[in-house]
Amino acid sequence: MEKPQPQPPELVARTAKLVPYPKRTKTVPSFATSYHYEPEGPGEESALGGLYVAIEVLTGRKQAEAVADLVIETMGEHYYNSSQPADGAAVLERFEAAVKATNQELASFTQAGHAGWVGRMSAVIAVLSGSQLHITQAGSAEAYLYRAGAASCITAGLQPKEPHRPGGTFANIASGSLQPQDRILLATPALFHHIPKNQLKTLIHDNTANAAVQKLSVLVKQLEDADRAAALVIEVTTPQLLALQARPAEPQEAYVGQPSTPLAAAKEAAAPVLSSVVANTKRLGQKGAAYGQSTLLPKTKQLTLKAAKHAGGVLRRRRGRQLALLASVLLMATLGWYTHASRQAAGVEALAKRYDAVFMQQQKAQQALAAGDKTGSRAALVAAAQDLQELAASGRRKALDRALTKRPHPENDPASVQQLQAQITAAIDRIDGLQKVEPAVVTRLDALGEAKPTHFELLGSNVILVDGQKGSIHRYNLPAAKLTPAVAARADIGRVVATTLASSGDGVYLLTAEPAVWLYRAENNSLKRQSISFGQWPKGKAIASYGGNLYILAEDGSQVYKHIPTAGGFAAKSSYFPGAAAAGLGGATSLAIDGAVYIGGGKAGLRRYIAGQLDQTARDLPEPLAQPAQIQSTADGTRLLTLNGDGTRVALLAAGDTRLNFIRQYELKGAGRLHQVRADTKGTAVYALTDGKLLKFSP
Repeated sequence: MEKPQPQPPELVARTAKLVPYPKRTKTVPSFATSYHYEPEGPGEESALGGLYVAIEVLTGRKQAEAVADLVIETMGEHYYNSSQPADGAAVLERFEAAVKATNQELASFTQAGHAGWVGRMSAVIAVLSGSQLHITQAGSAEAYLYRAGAASCITAGLQPKEPHRPGGTFANIASGSLQPQDRILLATPALFHHIPKNQLKTLIHDNTANAAVQKLSVLVKQLEDADRAAALVIEVTTPQLLALQARPAEPQEAYVGQPSTPLAAAKEAAAPVLSSVVANTKRLGQKGAAYGQSTLLPKTKQLTLKAAKHAGGVLRRRRGRQLALLASVLLMATLGWYTHASRQAAGVEALAKRYDAVFMQQQKAQQALAAGDKTGSRAALVAAAQDLQELAASGRRKALDRALTKRPHPENDPASVQQLQAQITAAIDRIDGLQKVEPAVVTRLDALGEAKPTHFELLGSNVILVDGQKGSIHRYNLPAAKLTPAVAARADIGRVVATTLASSGDGVYLLTAEPAVWLYRAENNSLKRQSISFGQWPKGKAIASYGGNLYILAEDGSQVYKHIPTAGGFAAKSSYFPGAAAAGLGGATSLAIDGAVYIGGGKAGLRRYIAGQLDQTARDLPEPLAQPAQIQSTADGTRLLTLNGDGTRVALLAAGDTRLNFIRQYELKGAGRLHQVRADTKGTAVYALTDGKLLKFSP
């Protein structure tokens, strides 16, 4: 005969809770509560067991309470009123469906313009049916299991790793079996911040649920943020063990924080036992409106009639008329102030909603970035930055910042318009690979008087500085830190368009608007116009020198002209690009040559040509770098240095055999517009010329 299997013991739960005093003032920037529902007697609900919630929302009281209500009510509605059978097998399915419905409701609530709570909610939700516990978690709330003197965190790893997303607030579920004499603690973060976990373990393990909660309230009550401590202690036992225990004298609820009214203080002294249901904000709002219509309005009419009757007697006397006039002035001033204050508050509230919407844009952008969508994330952040700029320019900006400062904020969350702007800007910079650097001042150029250098080249240990308008040239010796004149201003030079080092290494070529090409030789500080055979130099916007040849990018960016050296100067131009390749240049803006030809700007962006044929195109360049005004290939040919069109960003790229890879870009703090940048021969330092200064930084 087969031996019958022992049946698992019937388990029952005894629950006690720690609840902060409810604060009804609008200035309270948070809401925390604990809630439990345990069906009594036979029936379908009893088979489903109890629902337990500990929740904290760190935003304005009204919205925080609404979010807590939404979570509790949605979980209860979808868990207990599901069409699925009310048996143990369906408990997990019902719980999963209720969690999904709660996430959907939170997403809808946020899309309706209530985003202040996003990333600011900490909650633990659990159901206990028989011996099976199912639990989910959001934020920093935690749940612990205490068994046989040991403690284990049963919510570890449940929090989603991706950025906050309302539709995924509760992302994971943990399940497990309980045993008689187990105890469970569900609590908001404040409890764990102030009471050591070893002390919690001893306190809960050695006491009944009721006694544990009363002792917790004593420990927490005097804390400054006691209003944020909410907890549930669940004691798992059997009917047999329960029958052997005397009913504890302690109430099932304990309150912490400061009571907001004398009545609340009196209730505290009387050991209150209140309902374990969170008030529904929406329902209270409807009752308040009804009370205003049925009670306040008639009473206001009665008071008005009495005041008018009294006023009639007063106004018949001269002294009374004077007092009435003064009273009316004071009344009008008071009404005017109240009206102004009301409008001001309404205006700030509207701005706060717009601020929350921008914050949501930032969160969505972070989600897009986490999913690998850099382009979409950047576009969302740029749009958010533009929206936030309008808030920053508002006349109520200071009032908005004061309102935001009063909200409690999780660590690293912005608490003002400026802080959110900084976070959005930093996020865009990270996507763009932007590094902001503090450049060193190599030399100030104030001593040059009327000369205003706009071009420069690094020639050995000297910096050759060229005034683009007057044509004067100065030399700055780097080791000696000495600035000296080299060539005086000359009217026949005209405007300098671009410069480049001579491939021979002994001079600098100047391309002018005339058009003409001049060569400055460092050995004797001479400046000589270069001759051209058969015709004249082409109008250009950039010049490069390689292998003794000169290359000029046409003024319209449609072709690169090559000039071969001759005995008396240079030969006439020849087109470097054949017809088909030239058609793809499309308004090029910059040029560099190191054997390969680099072209920047136009629809095709930054690309490399070898033997006149397209070899590589730079991919994933941040938008500000798409039209470089200048390109330089470093001496070893492994790096490209570019300056963007408005002279505010310097970019570094790797010139590999198979790709042009963007490395990072730089913004020089306080530098303003840069005229030109050049890297030294080792590529370890970058020099930049701006108005009145020569700067330097290390890439």
